[in-house]
Parts: sequence; C-alpha cells; structure tokens
Amino acid sequence: MHTTEADICSVHLLTESDHNIMTCTINTKFISAHPRIPNYIFNNRIYDFKRTSNKQWERFSQELDKDISIKLPVLQTTTINNRWNKVKDLILESANKYLKKHKNAHKGKKIRALSTNPTLQILTNLQKLTNWGRKFFVQNKRTNFIRLAIFKCINQININNETHIDSSPWDDIYVIFPPLQAYTWLAAVKNTWHLTKKTLSQTINNNQKNTIKKLIINRQQALETNKKKIINSILGTERNNIIIDKLIVHDPESRLILNEAEINQTIQEHFENWTRKRRITQLTSFLL
Repeated sequence: MHTTEADICSVHLLTESDHNIMTCTINTKFISAHPRIPNYIFNNRIYDFKRTSNKQWERFSQELDKDISIKLPVLQTTTINNRWNKVKDLILESANKYLKKHKNAHKGKKIRALSTNPTLQILTNLQKLTNWGRKFFVQNKRTNFIRLAIFKCINQININNETHIDSSPWDDIYVIFPPLQAYTWLAAVKNTWHLTKKTLSQTINNNQKNTIKKLIINRQQALETNKKKIINSILGTERNNIIIDKLIVHDPESRLILNEAEINQTIQEHFENWTRKRRITQLTSFLL
C-alpha cells in the first residue's frame, strides 16, 4: 500500500495537549515537471524627476491610462501576478517614452578613456586588418579600395612600435595546404589580434579590481571619519547647490547681469557690504 496523503487528526495521547500541530506540505510536482517560468528582466534605468516637466508628466499619465484601458479586458482574465507584471511593463514603456533619463557622467569618461588607449586603437586596427585580409585573400575580392584599406591599417598599427605587422603578400594565392605566404600572413595577423585582445582584457580587469579595492578602502575610512557622507550615499541624497547664472541689480535702475565674473564680483561686494564692521549706537541714547 502506498500512502499518497496523510494528516494529523489529534496528538492528545502523545502530548496531553489540545493544541494543534502545524504541518507543512511540499508540492514537488513543479520540480519534477520542469515547467518554463517566465524570467522578467529589470533594466537598471534611473529617471530624473527634477528635469521632467509638467507637460511630460501629463503625456506619461495619458499614455498609461490609454494603454491600461485597452488591456483591461485581458488583464481581468489573468492571475494577479500576470496582471502586475503587465501593468509594470506598461508603466516602464510610458516612462521610457516621456520621462527624462538620468545621465551617467561616469560612462562618458570611461568611453573617452578607452578611446585614447593606444592598445585599444591597435586592437581595432588589427580587427579591421583581419576582416579586410579575409575579403582580399579568402574571398578573392582584390579591389584597389580593399588594398588601400589593408595598407592603411598596417601603417596605423606599426606607428606605435608596440606591434609590428609585415607587409601583405599582394600577389600570393590563399592556399591552406601546403600553407603559402598569404595563409601564413593572415593567420599571423589573426593570432596577433586575439593575443592583443586577451592582453587588453586582462589589463581592464586588473584596473577594475584595483578601482573596486580603492573604493572599498575609501568607504571603510569614511565609516570612521565621515559618517554623514556614507548616510547620504546610502539614502541617495543629492547635494543642493545654489547656482546663480543671472542676476538683477537695482542701482538705481534695474539691469540684468549674465557675465559670470561680474556676477561673482557683485555678489562678493554685496556680502562684504552686509557683513562689514558697523558703528553701533548705544541704546541708552534712545531712552528718555
């Protein structure tokens, strides 16, 4: 006999208590059946609410109300989890259309730093040279344009003196066995490309690890010396700076100042005037 389901009716004879025992039922049907569970991807996108105008908020709400009203009959027939996931997707779609995105200042710095890296420039030229070499020798497209592109890539690679590429065997035929000069030259270029790519990847990974270690050390030091900075970082508190890019002065006629140097000078003179040393009259002179 196989027991398919069992339950505890009473434990009075064992524990001499009328309290019920909590039981747990584990359903292994989904584990053994290998069902396909939908995987929802969450994009790491940050919206800048301060830069979003009222008109954009209005368009966002109108678009969202319109989409929900269209999908409402379908949403009412599904489970609560599917409803929430669908509503979440509609909210993100409307937000991507109308709300301002937060600009990542560090991303541009990383791209500019990589673009000036000489090893990355060599790697890019090696990849171009490999592709042009395949067209010229393997696909036998021996045009003057491709010949000029190969010649240009070789010159740009050999300028830095870090990697040297021999001149291309222009008149040779691409034969694998026995390997002729064209096959040997193209294989050497391809191997140099992969070796340079591996070296650059290791260098970037080491730099990222060093940067992470440095940030961890700085955060540990800030926990002891500057707790306010850590709390603001955890809460995502932004610094509220006063930016004065225009100034209206009444002296005695009103005029608008847009020059940054003149604005700073006017503000400095204003605060010096307000905080200057003054002659204070005794209050006893005002008494009757």
